[in-house]
Amino acid sequence: MKFKKNVKELGNLEVKSYSAKKILLKKEKQGQVLVSVSNTVDTITLTHIRSFNTTDGPSRTISITGIDMFDDLRIVMADNRRFNNQLFIMNHEGRFIKTIRLEDQCFDVAVIEKNTVAITLVKKKKIVFIDVNSSTEQRSIYTRYRCYGIYYTGEQLVVTLDNLTIQFVDLSGNTLSILSIGKRSLYCSMFNNKLYYTTQGGAVSCVYSIDLNEVVGGVKSSAAFADLEDRAKDTSVLIGNLITEKQNNRESLGVQKNKIISEVQNIRAGINNHLLKLEKDLLDKLDNMEKKQNEHIESFIQKLSEMRRKVENISVDLEKTKQHVSNFQAFLGIHEWNKIIEIEEKDCMFLQTDQIMNHRDIHITC
Repeated sequence: MKFKKNVKELGNLEVKSYSAKKILLKKEKQGQVLVSVSNTVDTITLTHIRSFNTTDGPSRTISITGIDMFDDLRIVMADNRRFNNQLFIMNHEGRFIKTIRLEDQCFDVAVIEKNTVAITLVKKKKIVFIDVNSSTEQRSIYTRYRCYGIYYTGEQLVVTLDNLTIQFVDLSGNTLSILSIGKRSLYCSMFNNKLYYTTQGGAVSCVYSIDLNEVVGGVKSSAAFADLEDRAKDTSVLIGNLITEKQNNRESLGVQKNKIISEVQNIRAGINNHLLKLEKDLLDKLDNMEKKQNEHIESFIQKLSEMRRKVENISVDLEKTKQHVSNFQAFLGIHEWNKIIEIEEKDCMFLQTDQIMNHRDIHITC
């Protein structure tokens, strides 16, 4: 029969994929600690110790906006006047020692150690460490926003930023914690676990104080900490849903395979032995295709399971932190947990856009 010679296969097998339904993770908070309205400092008693002129140096047109003192009583001052771009070094009696040229206007300065200071370059949006002996820049920390006041606690930097926050940063540039104060602050300082900062509205300047013990004491019950817990749980639930979806997809492939087998058998019943060989070839191809697709799905399920394990570990760590870690350590750790959760969230969202996430069906064309 001509039909016998012309028929080469019973049908063409192909895998059709379509994008799975995506679930977005909405992030409203980024691990910032929002503080209540701070107390204003209404009474400040100042004691005059010494005064001197700063006009003995090479420039008489200067604008001092920042000052600090070394342990050996040397005084370092930031000259913020446009085009001056310099630091002044004087002794405690006001005698000029040297000038250090800078790349841009400097707003504030903080002594770090014996011969090192940290300065804020507002327009450059960075903190620069300067060796005052050699007058050279050691390294920089970029702040993303304009930075103004700076203070060194002996362990970390406290910096006021143009995005209405005060950030605690270690000397390597890692952000430890963020306080959102709702106003732009130009200066900050700390004493006895109290943070002092200034704000200015029009012609009115105010000094505020925050007891960091109170802020730290409530960090475990704060919205930021709760947000981390919620995001960890939400991410775990999302991964679980994705795993369930892929498991259902895997099961549906078997159902589709059985349906195709039935169709092939019905066709085979009406043709001769020549088509039996074609049927065998087709079924072998179907088995291989199902196996390959199942391998893809199983690989993806393993990736999702590993991601869920990481997120669940984060949830466990957060719970342990709530139960065992000190308030201050939890306060300092919020930013790092936020970054870890954000990485898992991004990985989860990235996998949803990967082609391997597409739903897979097996079809036959006769």
